[in-house]
Amino acid sequence: MTNFILYLFSFFLGFGLFDPFGTNGLYFDVLTILSLVSILFRNGFSFITNRFDLPTKLLFLIALLLFFSAFLYGVSYSEFLPINFKFISAVIIFWFFSIEFSKSPEFAFKCLLIFSISCGLISLGYVLGIFNSQFEILNGRLRIFGENPNSISSRMAISFIILFYNFLINPLKLNKINLVFLSLLPTLVFFTIDTGSRGSLLILVLSIFVIVFLSNIKKVLKISLLILSLIFMFFMFVYLQDSDIMSRFQNEGLTDSRDELWTNALIIFSDNLLIGVGEEGYKLELSILSNRVLDTHNLIIYFLVTGGLITTSVFLYFLILIFKKAYFQIRLKNSLPMIFFVFFFFLMNKTGGIITYLIMWYFLAYINSFNYKKNSIS
Repeated sequence: MTNFILYLFSFFLGFGLFDPFGTNGLYFDVLTILSLVSILFRNGFSFITNRFDLPTKLLFLIALLLFFSAFLYGVSYSEFLPINFKFISAVIIFWFFSIEFSKSPEFAFKCLLIFSISCGLISLGYVLGIFNSQFEILNGRLRIFGENPNSISSRMAISFIILFYNFLINPLKLNKINLVFLSLLPTLVFFTIDTGSRGSLLILVLSIFVIVFLSNIKKVLKISLLILSLIFMFFMFVYLQDSDIMSRFQNEGLTDSRDELWTNALIIFSDNLLIGVGEEGYKLELSILSNRVLDTHNLIIYFLVTGGLITTSVFLYFLILIFKKAYFQIRLKNSLPMIFFVFFFFLMNKTGGIITYLIMWYFLAYINSFNYKKNSIS
């Protein structure tokens, strides 16, 4: 029963802000709670607490440090506590799913595959015109279900990577069924292009080369696929010549308008090096420097300004631990964890509000589920 609930969670996680039940997102909140309770009941409280590993401890420590930074900054919190409950919820999901994924790499990959199929169906619905009433093209970028283009494009790109990996490596031995999943790849590419997200498209294309290069397939097939990948890349470049996404590459670079946000955040940080100013303190300080009070769109800079060098050091240590697990899987010819790590490391340094981006913590939990033994299913 727990597996079924977690499969459902993975499927609807791919929907993002799309709510097919008209509950304004309440259905997914209930499903999230149900998933965590199911994991707790299946494993028992003592087992869960015994699996309180170092990466999870570091994340909870970050939440605690952010609280103290805000408290010491001196903002009046008469009506609320300076605690980021959404971040704590994301950390709990990271913790619980790390435990569940670690039990069975096969189960973990099934969850990822279900997530990617969900995103593939969304992209298929878009291409077929099913969601025509729910999207708009604004400044040359697709906005659908009221969701940020960078957010939804990251789901489509990561789903392409999973489906391509599943087809090439076939870890679940699905054989002919994989051909059905393969048909979703073009729609995911077109969707990602229409969102205008340059980072997601770049990682999508580069991941094809990495997966093929590190796979255990026959050498002749590997060389053939690499050549086909180059041909695919060439035709995609030609196809995108007059597109909005190419004009964004040429006119905006990779940082877009984030430079001002980063500069202002670092100015605030320079006056509060050790412990930062807390999350609410950052908003107050930024309102003095700028008429735009926005997230830093860079998680490392966000931790610098809100938690100072102490919190940022803890987070970097967390990233090192996750990277080591991904790197060890590379040595076992399993490229997927490292691709996920690079993908979300890139994303966390260009996306706003990513500290509570549930999908990132879900995939980092997948990486964290591996240990330093051979527990890859590839």
